[in-house]
Amino acid sequence: MQSAQGFIYHLSRVEENALRAAVEPNVTAWRNDSQLSTKLITKEEYSSTFPSLFSACQSMQSMLWPSEPKLSMERSGLYNTATCFEFHQLLVSTLVNYGKALEKLAGAHTTYSKQQNEQNLAKMAEYAKNVWEYGQVLWAIAYSRILEDHLGVLRKSGWLPLPVNEKTELDRSSGFTGFKRKPTVIANPPSVVKDGADRDGGDAVEGYRDEAGQGGGDTVKGGEGGAGQDDEDGVEGGNEAILIINNALRSDDKNFAVVYLDWIRLQVDRWQAPRKITSFVRRIATQDTIDLNLLAARHPQPMHIHEAMEPWDRTIKDLYARIADIEKADDVIRVLKDIIDRQQSERTDGVPQSIFRKFDPSPRAENHQFQATVHCEAVLAALAKFPSRAVGDSTLRECLQDIDISSIAVSKPCCPVCWELFSTLRDDNSPDFCVGGHHQTLFQVELPSWLPLKVVETLTHKFEGYLLSQITILMKSHGRHAINPSGQSAHDFSSDSSDGEKDQSSGLLYNADDLTPLRLVMAKRSLERQERRGRRGRRTTDTHSSSGPK
Repeated sequence: MQSAQGFIYHLSRVEENALRAAVEPNVTAWRNDSQLSTKLITKEEYSSTFPSLFSACQSMQSMLWPSEPKLSMERSGLYNTATCFEFHQLLVSTLVNYGKALEKLAGAHTTYSKQQNEQNLAKMAEYAKNVWEYGQVLWAIAYSRILEDHLGVLRKSGWLPLPVNEKTELDRSSGFTGFKRKPTVIANPPSVVKDGADRDGGDAVEGYRDEAGQGGGDTVKGGEGGAGQDDEDGVEGGNEAILIINNALRSDDKNFAVVYLDWIRLQVDRWQAPRKITSFVRRIATQDTIDLNLLAARHPQPMHIHEAMEPWDRTIKDLYARIADIEKADDVIRVLKDIIDRQQSERTDGVPQSIFRKFDPSPRAENHQFQATVHCEAVLAALAKFPSRAVGDSTLRECLQDIDISSIAVSKPCCPVCWELFSTLRDDNSPDFCVGGHHQTLFQVELPSWLPLKVVETLTHKFEGYLLSQITILMKSHGRHAINPSGQSAHDFSSDSSDGEKDQSSGLLYNADDLTPLRLVMAKRSLERQERRGRRGRRTTDTHSSSGPK
């Protein structure tokens, strides 16, 4: 992911002398970074690479534990003028090595998928071990006291700009990381925001691809190259990073140290998730045995873009035909074409926005693929509601008999499609399938294939209403008139007070620089693709249960 390379690149620009001068000389003698210090002293190679930091880790083993919680929040006993730059080097090198290890694992997985033999399997196992080793170190760094202290120093000195969507910097970022996948330059967001130290942080976010399945919710990764291949390059980025950045930009203090901290922790969320679960289980007062089950759904195979996506203007005509006002469709199409032509003509890099690539009718799109991702919360809800329709073994069926469907825990706000799916599944106004809220960005989502066709049709109808409402807002902003369908509000997604849920989105309202109507078209087409698949019975999703990771 381009933003991933940008974060690492900006960290790499910190200079040693300047950093040492910025760190206050006082030292804390608390054992408040025990996990990281214990992890690092097991790596003998660090004794020569990072001698001062290694020595501090050894010394920490004999330090006193903080006597009260507030003392554990004091500056890390590992952080001082002697160790600060070595820790910075450790952070940057671990991020780069972790990304390269993920990239190699993805390549080995692809090779093994094409030719399954012992040699290719051994190579894949070797790279998986590298991912594990670098990931464990990065995990310890991500949740350490010293990292928070270090990012605080960098922020105070103005050394944490956000990645900028500018070709020169993108090339520099890619050149530094050495990741194979080159970044793609895409249009800048309209605003420029300064960071907390009043240093120009560049445009709000760096260019990114809004491809399928990266719009929130917990995702089931997989497919070709799926092993460790989370984004455009080795490390995790995607629209989860974009959400992290946007949250900081909307905050009062514009704390970019939090952006960097959250982005680093995003890289190791697979390690942190089971820790949170087991820590919670350990603390609760129960004498019962708690069973943990891993559920996995087969990743949907990509489709040719022309097979999956019909021309957007045909979708518009179809929508207005259903409300018996086909003449309005031509007016809407003309306005949308004007917007598209204007935005394309204003581009200087010649690279179309990804949303246009999805609808590209030219021969250039012959090799483009439509990909969507299964969201874990949608899988859980579909299994709980329709357990008899899913394919699985006896362990899965036994697990589903006792599942609590009153709430679903997710690591971040779910996407609008999952939100509306939950609303559809609780059509009896029950309190089932409660989640904390949803973000406002729409992306392609692959619905579980065992959902009844009626559910998919109902969900599609909801998004048709949202699309028509958004088109109404667009047409009004251009001085045109478009019918607002009866029974559909022109507002954004909102929570039903009877659901007992808090809507955390900031809305899906149209503004002149957005392509929200086209994004809604994409969501509608994705849902209808699922609907067609349901009719044809083209594919059955294999869902299974196991006691450990695959």
